[in-house]
This record gives sequence, structure tokens and C-alpha cells, in this order.
Amino acid sequence: MAERSEAEQSLPAKQPGRPKRRWWQRTWLRVVVVLVVVCLAALVITAEYLIHHAEPMIRARVVDTLSAHFHSPVELDHFDISLIKGVSIGATGVAVEGDGLRIRYLAGADQPQNDSNAPMLSVRHFVFRTRLRGLLHQPTEVGHVDVDGMELHIPPAGQRGEMLGPRSGKHQPKISLLVSEILCRNVKLIIDTTKPGKDPLEFDIQSLDLHDVGQTQPFLYRAELINPKPIGEVHAEGHFGPWNSEDPRETALDGSYSFSHADLNSIKGIGGILSSHGQFAGVLDHITIDGETETPDFSLDVSDHPMPLHTVFHAYVDGTDGDTYLDPVHARLLNSEFTANGKIVVVKGKGHDIDLDVDIPHGRMQDFLQLGVKTRPPLMNGVLTMKAKLHIPPGNTRVPQKLELAGAFQLHDVRFNDAGIQDKVDGLSARAQGKPKEVAAYSTD
Repeated sequence: MAERSEAEQSLPAKQPGRPKRRWWQRTWLRVVVVLVVVCLAALVITAEYLIHHAEPMIRARVVDTLSAHFHSPVELDHFDISLIKGVSIGATGVAVEGDGLRIRYLAGADQPQNDSNAPMLSVRHFVFRTRLRGLLHQPTEVGHVDVDGMELHIPPAGQRGEMLGPRSGKHQPKISLLVSEILCRNVKLIIDTTKPGKDPLEFDIQSLDLHDVGQTQPFLYRAELINPKPIGEVHAEGHFGPWNSEDPRETALDGSYSFSHADLNSIKGIGGILSSHGQFAGVLDHITIDGETETPDFSLDVSDHPMPLHTVFHAYVDGTDGDTYLDPVHARLLNSEFTANGKIVVVKGKGHDIDLDVDIPHGRMQDFLQLGVKTRPPLMNGVLTMKAKLHIPPGNTRVPQKLELAGAFQLHDVRFNDAGIQDKVDGLSARAQGKPKEVAAYSTD
């Protein structure tokens, strides 16, 4: 075999590799990709076009469904269905949004309107995702609904909604909604009243999560809110419903609550940080509460001596006027136990009027003196027995200044903490008993 030339020897040996694609193969792949993208875009645009033109029909179905369910006129300012928005957030199906939803719960012709004449339920904005087919057929399954800015008015007792049609099966909802959860933010609950001298009860709820929402069974809720006075954080969870469309105030409610970091300094004249927990049950018109409170540093500003105060209470709240009835309260102030019964009345524009019957069967005098007197240690020790009426009227005055106490008390086994005062009292007692030798023993220079 002839030897290779020097030029041939200098060239690198050819390596085996992939066969080079021809120009028409590369062009075909590009065309296929472009066609797929164009087809998908066309499908999305077509679907969006069809959805847009179907919006009035679907909007009417949604309004009619709510109207049939609540037997009330329904208003909806804005309604939008979008496939593109649903895809853009990584969700399947379509995104449904609405603004300005109002469900009007009108009083009957023979009943007075509430002062605000507001709709029973109003929603500033809502959004949920579902399948388009579900809006046209039944049932429609919705994973969760986001609601921002909801206001719920409970009408005064005796008022009923004006029905648009009979409650028989002739007017059934056009869409059957199955909702897993409703996540609400910025909720206001207002319980109206027709009682003179009473303001409506108002609750500002930062977040309200509703789960397993149904029409015929109670659903689960979890709520977070800030109590205005004393200022503190409230967490509650339990069951609500089913909604009583005949009389909303008879809608059932139960659950447990915790009230933490409640600053009693927001009430003039008292101080301390209160926490509480308990359970409640009933209907919106009448809620029974069993709970406990713990205030490790309760104080009055006249003495500023923090003391532990623990209470266990049974109470009920009258939903018609917001008044609270305590029956009873078992309390322990440091080492003294006592009970109280009475009511806390809401006075329009002024606050709360507190009226209690207090019973101290066997208390320590020094505990109550330490709470209410600057002197430390307390002037005397002893056993206190008292039955009295405690009244704290409403107003912006400090609590110790406006507190009223009327009743009868007895002191037993009294001893003064100041040795000099105790000697004088013992000497006076000996003199009254005709014991001159003992009087001399208690005499001081």
C-alpha cells in the first residue's frame, strides 16, 4: 500500500457522527411548531370570544340563582369571565370575577325598615375558578372563592324578606353551587335593632374562612378580629348555619374562642393585660357563653398595685340589643374569692352600664385594700364578709371615680399592720373591757 503524503497525514481523521439534517427537515419542524402555537392561540381567542358573548347569559343565571336561594332582589354591578386569566395563574378552567354584589333583604309592607335600609349582604369584590361547562350545567364545583369587602346586615327581629316568588319548587336556582371554601377579608357584621336608645351591634372581622359551605347543613368557620375595647385579638372557630332565610336571627352558631393581649389600659382608670378562652352556642339572637379570664396584673390607677385576677363565668348575649347577662361569675382576687351576678347594658352613644350583685362570703380585707389604696403594706388584715350592689355607669370618666358601691359588710379578726396603731386599738379595747393592767401594757410613750 502506498504511503500517505505529508499533507494527508497532517489532516485529522474523520470521526463518525450524526447525519446532518437536511434543510427541508428543519423547516418542517419549525412549521409544525408554529402551526401548533397558532392553533392553540386561535382556540384560546375563540374560547375567550365565546365566553365574552356568553357572559350576559351566565351573569343572568348567577343573579337568578342567588335571587332564588335568598328570595330577594339581587344586584351585580360588574361580572367578568376569562379563560386567559384562569390560565395565567396556573388554574384550570375559567376565572370568574365580580364587583358590587348586593342581595337586598327588604322588610315586609307591614314592618318598619331598619335605619340604614342597607342590603342584607353586599360584596365589594369576589373571584373564583371553575369549569365553563359547570356554569351551564349542574352541579358547579368551586374549590374556593376569594371575597374582599363583605358587609352582612342582620335585620331587626320580626322583619322578613320580601319574596320574589313562592317558596315551592317552582322557582329553583338555575345553578347548583358546591363550594369547598370561601376566604373572606375585611368583613363587617351588623346586627340591627329597633329598640330605642340602642345602637346596632357591629363587628369588624379581619378574616373569615368558611369551609364545606352547603345549603342544608352547618359549615365550618374560622374568624380573626380585633376587639375595640379593651383592644385585643380574638380568634374564633366553629359551626354556622344552615342559614335561616325565614328569620336570619334564628341561624345557629357555635364554637370556641380565644381573646389574647387585651389591653385594659384602654379603659380609663384600670390596667392590666387580659386573656380569655371559652365556648359559645346558640343562635344569633341569643348566644350562651362559658369561659375564663386571666389578668395577672389587674390594677386600679388610684393605687397602681398590680394583682392577679381570675374569673370563670357563664353568660348570654341578647342579640336584639347587645346586652350581656352574667349568671354567675366566680372570681378570685389574689387569695380572696367572690361571686357576681348582673348585666352589662349597651347605652347608645355612651358605652356600657354595668350593674352587678357582689357576694364576698369570706374574703381577705388586705387583698381589697391593696387593690384600692396606695398604702403599702395594707393598713389592716382581716376577714371581710360583704353583700353589695356594684354599679359602674357609662361615660368617659375614670372607673374608680364613677364606681358606686352600696351594701353591708362585716370585718372579723382585724389586725393593723402598723404596730403602734395596733397597740392603741388593743389599749382602747382593754379600757372598754375594764382591764387597767392590760391598758398599761399597751401604752406607748
